[in-house]
Amino acid sequence: MDEYSRAATLNDLKLLLQSLNEHGIEYLLIGGYALAAHGYHRATGNWRVSPSALPTLRAAGQ
Repeated sequence: MDEYSRAATLNDLKLLLQSLNEHGIEYLLIGGYALAAHGYHRATGNWRVSPSALPTLRAAGQ
């Protein structure tokens, strides 16, 4: 069976963020899309989503 992969699209990102929001998961958006969200447009289309450390820090009382 051949494996197939493709680059993530803007729609993939939207679906991922929608799911994280619906489940109340805090996250950080990093990369070109994060810049665009703040009004800085770059030619890059890269992005990373990282779970936030805030829930862990809150649980530790920090």
